[in-house]
Amino acid sequence: MEPHVPVSRCPTSRGSFTPRKTAAKKPTKQAQEQAKRILDGTRAADIALFGRMIADNTDFNVNAASQVAHALSTHAVVNEFDYYTALDDLRPDAEPAADMIGTVDFNAACFYRYANLDLEQLATNLPDDPDLVARSARAWLYSFIHAVPGGKQNSMSARTMPQTLLGVVRETGAWNLANAFLSPVTDVPDLMAASTQRLVDHFQQLRSFYGDTQLRHTTIASIGSDPAGMPENEIAPTLDDFVSRLLTATKG
Repeated sequence: MEPHVPVSRCPTSRGSFTPRKTAAKKPTKQAQEQAKRILDGTRAADIALFGRMIADNTDFNVNAASQVAHALSTHAVVNEFDYYTALDDLRPDAEPAADMIGTVDFNAACFYRYANLDLEQLATNLPDDPDLVARSARAWLYSFIHAVPGGKQNSMSARTMPQTLLGVVRETGAWNLANAFLSPVTDVPDLMAASTQRLVDHFQQLRSFYGDTQLRHTTIASIGSDPAGMPENEIAPTLDDFVSRLLTATKG
């Protein structure tokens, strides 16, 4: 097959050829209506939460209602190495094959994770359906709590659950508490408890300095002993109570 493409002579010293640019055709009104119907995201919770960008037509862009930060360790981490070999034990001797050896880097750390959800933006993205907004917010919260990275699970089985949950319902703004761990947690008998206390102390420092007039509700839940410095009425005994308090506060 010989494809034939219209070209124009390019006046360069090497006599190269450049394909002729064709003007982009403006889509018909019918095509625009079909695209609008196909790409309608007003009923899609995932698009409402995490947004969408279409460079060729910004009319279909959706601003994300959720922001998710990278997880970071609360202490210094040193990578370890998992040595492995890969070979076919049943391969006949006469057949060629490629066996291999290698290492996989891994570490075990106590991580701080942070995310926020703009409920006003979520309601904008899912208009005229408060029930879908509420169900999306609930699913987002539970999903964030239970989120576990999927990579290398068959080799590592990293199915650890969070030790402490701190949730805040705000009128405006957001506080990422990563600065609590600018100085790594070290030389402590209980790394989880010390990291939790460091988190709470930093949160209370921000609360004291910036004020809490914008904080509609605060709740903390921990598997271990209750962290010092949090009022008793802000401590939830279970995960379900923690989630219930936060979601109820969003309706206030």
